[in-house]
Amino acid sequence: RARRAEIAAKPGQVWDVLHDGAQRARTLAEETMKEVRAALQLPE
Repeated sequence: RARRAEIAAKPGQVWDVLHDGAQRARTLAEETMKEVRAALQLPE
């Protein structure tokens, strides 16, 4: 409960963490898809 209250008190920080994680996931997915397209000889 204390941890939840701590997090709830900083909603901006929570959104920043979520945004950063989404950006890292997007970058990794783009790199993976480039490899897949290259392996399948598909145009980018």
